[in-house]
Amino acid sequence: MSWKTIIAGAVGGFLAALAVDVNAWSKSNDPFDWGLAVKRWVAGAIAGATGGFSAGYLPE
Repeated sequence: MSWKTIIAGAVGGFLAALAVDVNAWSKSNDPFDWGLAVKRWVAGAIAGATGGFSAGYLPE
């Protein structure tokens, strides 16, 4: 298990969720829902960190 891999996965997941939300918001006429967006960003970070954690167990 490498902390660098876990953190990189979390940052990657966060940035992916952020990009999706910003893209959806730019194409919408509705006001930006910050509460929902932050929940999605946290979920993306958790998903990315989980992927980074499990990557440490892959055979080399």
